[in-house]
Amino acid sequence: MQFVEHIGNGLPEALSLRVESNGNTGLARCFRLLSGTARVQKSGGRAIHLDTFVPNPILTGTARDRLEALGDKLGEGLSCDDLAELCILNRRRNEQFFLALGDELAWLLMYQKKGEHIASFVYLYRTLEAVAFSFPMIYATKARDFRLSFEQIKKNFSGKENFGELGVFKQFVNAISDGELQSVVYQIDVSGLDSGRIAKLKSTLERICPGLMKPGRSLISVDSDTGLVTIQFLAMPDFIVSVRNAFVHLQSGSSKNIAANEIYDIEDFLRQIVREGLDFFCTVFLVVCEAMADQPIIPNPALSAASARP
Repeated sequence: MQFVEHIGNGLPEALSLRVESNGNTGLARCFRLLSGTARVQKSGGRAIHLDTFVPNPILTGTARDRLEALGDKLGEGLSCDDLAELCILNRRRNEQFFLALGDELAWLLMYQKKGEHIASFVYLYRTLEAVAFSFPMIYATKARDFRLSFEQIKKNFSGKENFGELGVFKQFVNAISDGELQSVVYQIDVSGLDSGRIAKLKSTLERICPGLMKPGRSLISVDSDTGLVTIQFLAMPDFIVSVRNAFVHLQSGSSKNIAANEIYDIEDFLRQIVREGLDFFCTVFLVVCEAMADQPIIPNPALSAASARP
């Protein structure tokens, strides 16, 4: 997978995707991908513009507008030039990790763009696996209080609840979830189905996600009147793991499988999971970036000059 720069000017060099640019870093690629301002090209193929702005797919505007909108979601908000400075400050930190993460996101977004939703779901899971240990470590080591940093690492990596798929990541998601994040929900719209098929979907989800749909403490709900499946922020990692296991595996006699004809339309179901899962990932990514930016950002005159360069 190759990144293709299609923006001639208007962006800081540190956010450039040009191969010869010193700014072509993994973190810059992630910012460009999530803001919908990147083009990628498979070997021998044509360049594809990945134009979906993940936090708000209906957002339009120039590349700089989109990057400003992405930066605005970081803490008190970062400008496009601030994002560039963040890339510069972290150029030699976790670079291979962010380059690999950018590749996973690129494949995910490319298959999403092409409407190949099973493939994009696979890359959504791979993306979460890619960050499962790294995000908790990056976040913890950016703490201003090293004692609290140690406590955060110990909490993330110890305890029986951290075993299993994405166990550390799920603990990390719980650790960063303040009151605001705990109120975030994601929704899958199945309002086009009749009540019988919605009831069947609910029964399937109760079977494959029993821990998330406990009576009195349900993190996933299915409203037959509105036709909406609602997944709480804290439940998203477990939900994606459960759907992956149930769909990918077809073990004889297992109650956790999804039969080929059991979901109303597996392509549409996974399409909506990928859309909401990307939104979830972007939220966690920005929380980590906010921790990375939790230091004085000194304006770099060269950035402004690069932005204004014709």
